[in-house]
Amino acid sequence: MVPHATIVSDRKRAAAIAAAMLVGGLLVTAVLVVLGVGAYAPAVIAAGAVGAAVWILLRIMRHLQEGAVAHYEQAEALAGLYATLPIRTPLPAMRGHVMSPDFAREIVSGTLSKRPKTVVELGSGVSTVLTAYALEVIGDESAHIYSLDHEPLYASITRNNLAAHGLEKWATIIDAPLVETKVDGSTRRWYDTSQLLASIEAREIDLLVVDGPPARDDKMAREPALPVLQHKLSARALVMVDDAGRAGEREIVRRWTAGTQKYEVRWPNAEKGAAILKRV
Repeated sequence: MVPHATIVSDRKRAAAIAAAMLVGGLLVTAVLVVLGVGAYAPAVIAAGAVGAAVWILLRIMRHLQEGAVAHYEQAEALAGLYATLPIRTPLPAMRGHVMSPDFAREIVSGTLSKRPKTVVELGSGVSTVLTAYALEVIGDESAHIYSLDHEPLYASITRNNLAAHGLEKWATIIDAPLVETKVDGSTRRWYDTSQLLASIEAREIDLLVVDGPPARDDKMAREPALPVLQHKLSARALVMVDDAGRAGEREIVRRWTAGTQKYEVRWPNAEKGAAILKRV
């Protein structure tokens, strides 16, 4: 799907260009009148209007084409999830403000290949259900996903979805309110990890999925994830970051990889952008 912000931006640009053409046509008309050849003015204005209309039409066609390709790619990723996992009931809606199928596919693929004992997810949702399915496929009874959510409503929805899919034994949803958390001299509102750390005890995190908290009010809201939890990561840990097409997430990844702990970074092609960090 073409991002809504991009469509709005291009609409504004198209309107500005059309307005500029109109103003330009009026200026040319005024010049022609001054020069005594005002009879050509209607033709000039008409030509400008046609040009603007054609340009806008081409932009619309481009968006329709891009949208069709994006829809196909996401449908293909979703079909892959249904083919890979023994999904017993329809999944919750995806895309929009929810994780897109292509990044969910990356999580499932990473889970099946890495066979993690402990998965920690920041922000619960359909990805929690899919990861639990992947753990079920692996069949290691000691494997588990712990998903933090600061919104009690969404935490409850995810618990209900897990129950509907029969996956409660593989996943735990932790209510984790946002608290002031200091990172490199800055204070951000991030998850209270006290219940998480008590739950995993001595277990190390093999897969960390960063998809929260929301970055509406602070584009660097997710920065504390690695500084706070790095000491719990296993030597083979993967860190998967959603929404890495945004400037904030890209800066966060840059800061993480500039630290003393070295990471190999991969940027998969994903609708909203993605980053996968591997310890080296």
